[in-house]
Amino acid sequence: MAAAAVSAAAASAAAVSAVGSSDGGVAVDEIEGVADALGMVRIPVVDAGVVSQEAVWARYVAPSLPCIWRGGMHDWPCSAAASRGGGSDSYTAEVAGGILRGLFGAAAQPTVPLERPPAGGEAAGYGAAVREQLPLEAALAAVARGDGYLKDWHVVRDAPAAASRALYRVPSPFADDYLNFYYDTVARVAGATAVDDYRFVYYGPRGSRTPVHHDVMYSASWSANVCGTKLWLMLPPEVSRDTLYDAWGDLCVNTLIPPPLAAALLRYLAPATGDHVPHNACAAAAVRWLTTVAAASPPAAVVPDAALHVAVQRAGDVMFVPPGWHHEVLNLATTLSVNHNWFCAASLGATWGFVAREAAAVRASIQDCRDTYASPLEWECHVQLLLRLNAAANADDVRLWCRAASIHWFDCISLRTSLPTHKCS
Repeated sequence: MAAAAVSAAAASAAAVSAVGSSDGGVAVDEIEGVADALGMVRIPVVDAGVVSQEAVWARYVAPSLPCIWRGGMHDWPCSAAASRGGGSDSYTAEVAGGILRGLFGAAAQPTVPLERPPAGGEAAGYGAAVREQLPLEAALAAVARGDGYLKDWHVVRDAPAAASRALYRVPSPFADDYLNFYYDTVARVAGATAVDDYRFVYYGPRGSRTPVHHDVMYSASWSANVCGTKLWLMLPPEVSRDTLYDAWGDLCVNTLIPPPLAAALLRYLAPATGDHVPHNACAAAAVRWLTTVAAASPPAAVVPDAALHVAVQRAGDVMFVPPGWHHEVLNLATTLSVNHNWFCAASLGATWGFVAREAAAVRASIQDCRDTYASPLEWECHVQLLLRLNAAANADDVRLWCRAASIHWFDCISLRTSLPTHKCS
């Protein structure tokens, strides 16, 4: 029943293209034009109907370069919602809410994480915003009002398995996933539906955002827009190490948006906060923050515009974010997306390098306590414990991910069966 409800809600989204766009004071094309004028690098768009998944892997995944895989959601059960047309925020909220409610049918709905917009005009750094746990229905209502961002919801873990498969499938170029395969294996051994994973749903109103960050554990990620529009800004690792961090290794920049682009975004978002439309707290907070960015040179001015990569992701697009690329995301319209963090053979070196750098930093920070440990082994065990707390993973975790994947591959080859499949693939 839940799968049928998802399909019915998704089918109704085909009418989105018939609804007039509410893009604000300027068109999305103007935002892209400002980025071009600043010399920012356009993230390439790859047509899934023309370029094979093997080519996507060879050109982008293996060398760790970002891309948009356009049409990569054509086989999703909810693909009718991935309309190429525009649509009002209220109509998109109705469609997206129907899709998410349909995951559960008559079953009890879960509580989900909702991030509230900042009250002032400040741009909170990554992870600094206030979050709360709400019943799904209350969170959907808050997003529809523009009063919160449903973020990092473990939908595969929380929803019935059949329902989550009715929502989406893993895009084929990104299916070789050591990370989530490991957690699925642990769940099967434990006899549980899921113990943890790195598969998320994001659902936010116009003006909601995610500040500058790199993905957890230096993982790669992909993000697929079921409906709505996102602006992405990215910076490659070789630039971000020298420009985004202070002498103590702390992230000291909370936006990559240059002032001229902030001014264009203000013209785009400001109409969503006017008297003629319902108040959107997320858009209002974004307008306050962008006003300060547009008026003066922010810390992001130290980032050369020519080093910034930019893209507008539309409904039906799948964004690939390589490991270690810092990025910032702004919802230009009410948007529902599915996101995975993942590791594969191509990205494992970057993740291992991150874990090694973080381990060295932990050792340096507690070096003065080393003589208090009974043995070098006890010392290193404590280093690895702190490393997991600080970086969400340590050397043992990486070994376990790789071991689980290699055993499965060996079994597949021995039994002449297909290579790894995943819970939503």
